[in-house]
Amino acid sequence: MTFLDKTFCASQNCKNECGRKMSEQERDRLKILDKQYVSYGYFCGEIDSAIDIDKSKISRTVGT
Repeated sequence: MTFLDKTFCASQNCKNECGRKMSEQERDRLKILDKQYVSYGYFCGEIDSAIDIDKSKISRTVGT
């Protein structure tokens, strides 16, 4: 499970229009906790640089 079971905005220019910007209180709480996984995604703004993804290394799990 990720930190607070939430996905935060990764946009460097996030103005919290998406409602997913990490607050200062959440950052402070994250610093206190040990080994927490944080999930980020681009929800607003533009991605500043392209990400090169090697699709051969992506695996899928298909549910039945």
